[in-house]
Amino acid sequence: MIIVTGGTTGLSDGTLVDGSNPIVFPDLSTVINVHIRRSTGNYSLDTRLSLPSALECSIDGVDWRDSSSDIVFPEIGAVNYPIRLRQVAAVPISSASSTLYSFGSDAAVGTLDNVTNFQAVHSGGVVSLSWSAVANRTYYKLERATDSAFTTNLVVLSSTLTAVTYDDSSFSGSTRYFYRIKALGSVHFLDSASYTQCSIMILNETFASLDSNLWATSVSGSQSFGINSGKLVMSGATVVADAGLVALKTPLDLNTNQTYKSLATCSTSGGSQEIMSIRSHASQVPSISSAGTQGALFYVSHTATSLAVYARYNPVGGGYSYWNGSSWVLNTVAMFYQNASVPQDTYFTYIIETSVANGVRFILKSADEQTTITTTAWVPASSITGSGSKYLCYGDPSTTNFIANMSIDSVTIT
Repeated sequence: MIIVTGGTTGLSDGTLVDGSNPIVFPDLSTVINVHIRRSTGNYSLDTRLSLPSALECSIDGVDWRDSSSDIVFPEIGAVNYPIRLRQVAAVPISSASSTLYSFGSDAAVGTLDNVTNFQAVHSGGVVSLSWSAVANRTYYKLERATDSAFTTNLVVLSSTLTAVTYDDSSFSGSTRYFYRIKALGSVHFLDSASYTQCSIMILNETFASLDSNLWATSVSGSQSFGINSGKLVMSGATVVADAGLVALKTPLDLNTNQTYKSLATCSTSGGSQEIMSIRSHASQVPSISSAGTQGALFYVSHTATSLAVYARYNPVGGGYSYWNGSSWVLNTVAMFYQNASVPQDTYFTYIIETSVANGVRFILKSADEQTTITTTAWVPASSITGSGSKYLCYGDPSTTNFIANMSIDSVTIT
């Protein structure tokens, strides 16, 4: 893109667009500032500048001569560099009265910062994306795909965003989506050097269709699963002991640095309801060898009036354990957080973090993630045993508790 100031059109830097007429300079004593920009999502290369007479000019040391009154610049493709336009003759070159003009080079070209604090939250059938503003940008370009390489189902959501938020409602349920964003340049700034990415797992579909994400056992009493305002809702009546339940699960990789995040609430008619836990697929519970019993690695109890976070629930011994830095210790009280006056239908953000160096930990935050309520200690992966792979579970597959009403807005994996 050639961007010029000083012409009779009165255009300012950055205002040339595709298909605009060349700027005419009847007076070559006018200072001319020229920039060539690569094509972006908003600008294409404009290669013609009209001048009143034949001339010679130099672009990055390469001489060009045109016998007409137009200069046609070479195609520069994806190369980014400023140029200097040097006026050699204001009248035909053969004239004895030729006057030399020298126009200064343009200002230095910088590169925009990459976008930061890019995140996605799913609620009410809409994925709300937000990020921090980037100085000197013209627009933001936002894309979505179903793979991290952005080669499958790639969609350009917008290339003319000026705000720092975007709502996406054109997605399907039971699908993991990847979003990426970059800032687009202005006159003296090139685009961000790279895209910033985030991803989100959408659970906006009937529970029965999520077969690959289910543990299913025999169920007694009324049990139903469906959509409510874009959320996965699990609801059930009385479930007798030993009848078993179902739970949504997603594979948990303890050998990577990842964050598993869900925005959820639970309304119960009695008993402790498990919102989030880590379990083994084969036994449905991970075994903690040092404690000698089995249970959920993290246990979040949300009743109609209270919320509690336990380090590990022990259904066999009837107590709770916590990691003291070197071993599991049984205790009969909630070790990390307990609030006896939490109204039902109150949303919280539940986070599981895995770290190659540290293991795994649980974080409880407010629904808007502005307040961290509690953070457990890191539990080394070596202390978590049990057959089969580990899974992050939503719901309670035990034989005594049941899901009354639990809504999961989204699961974000980063």
